[in-house]
Amino acid sequence: MAEKKTTAKKPTSKTATKTATKSRAKKEDGVLVCTTAHLSKMFGISERQIYNLIENGVVIKIGANKLDCVQSVANYINQMRKQEELKNQRPEQIKSMTEAVKLQHEKFKTRKTELQVLQIEGKMHYEEDVKALWNGSITAAKSRLQSIGVKLAPQLRGETDEGVIQEYIDREIYDALKEVSEYDPADYETDFTAYSKDEGEDDE
Repeated sequence: MAEKKTTAKKPTSKTATKTATKSRAKKEDGVLVCTTAHLSKMFGISERQIYNLIENGVVIKIGANKLDCVQSVANYINQMRKQEELKNQRPEQIKSMTEAVKLQHEKFKTRKTELQVLQIEGKMHYEEDVKALWNGSITAAKSRLQSIGVKLAPQLRGETDEGVIQEYIDREIYDALKEVSEYDPADYETDFTAYSKDEGEDDE
C-alpha cells in the first residue's frame, strides 16, 4: 500500500502579502519610511547605535519610529566617507589642520586680551553691570522726579512769579537727570590677576 505524501500548506497570497508589508519600508507623502530595525539590518549595527545616529542628526526621524530612509542612508554613507578620508590623511595634512586650530586659538587669546584691556580702560563693561547701573540710576531718578511736588510745594507757597517757579522746577529736574548721566568707571574695574593662571595653561 502506497504511503500518503504530505506537503506543507503554502500561505495564501493574502497572508504572504501581509507578512511582506510588515517587513518592508513604506512610502508616506512621497518619503520612503523605515524603522530603526530596518536601518539596523542595513547598516549592520545595533538599534542603540541607530538612536545615537538620530541624536547626531545623521539618521532623520520624521515620526514615532519612522525614519526618512533615503536621506538617512545618504547621510550615513557621507559620514563613513568622511571618516575614511580622515584615516587616509597624510601626516602633512594632519599637521596643517593642527596648525590651523592653533592659529584660531591664538586669535581667540588675542581678542580676549583686547577685551580685557578695554575693560581696564573703562571703555567696556559686563552686560550685567550695565543693567545694574541703569536700573539703579533710573530708579533713583524716578524717585527724585516723583518727589518734586512734595518738596517744592511748601517752598513755593504764595509765590506768584512764574519765572521763579520755573527756575525751582528746572533745578530739581536737572539734578534728578544728572544722577542718570554720571557714573564712576572705577566701580566696574575687574582684577585680572586671576586670569594669569588660565593664560599659563593655554600656552602649554
